[in-house]
Amino acid sequence: MTSAIVSGLNETLLTRVDWVNYVSVIQNTDVGTFAEKIVKNLNPGSTLWLVWRNGYLGFGASCGYLISWLQMLHPGGETVRTENPNYYEYENLVRWPS
Repeated sequence: MTSAIVSGLNETLLTRVDWVNYVSVIQNTDVGTFAEKIVKNLNPGSTLWLVWRNGYLGFGASCGYLISWLQMLHPGGETVRTENPNYYEYENLVRWPS
C-alpha cells in the first residue's frame, strides 16, 4: 500500500507515518476496519485518492483488499491511472469524488 490521500478528511484521522516496524503495523491492521474508518471520517464534499499496487513489497494483497472495501463502502471510485511496470515505482491512482 503506497498511500491514501484524502482532501477534506477529518483531521483527527491524520497522523504522521511511523516508519519503525511499518510493515509489521500494516500486516497487523484489519483492512476492513481501516477502510471503514476512512469512509466514516470523510467530510461532505471531500475527495478520496488512493495510490496502490497489489503485491507491494511486504503487503501482499492488502492493497487489493483495501480498494475492494472502499468500493463497497463508498462506491464510485474511478481509476485515473493504471500501473505501468515500465517505471520503477508503478502504482494505480483511484479517485472517489463525493
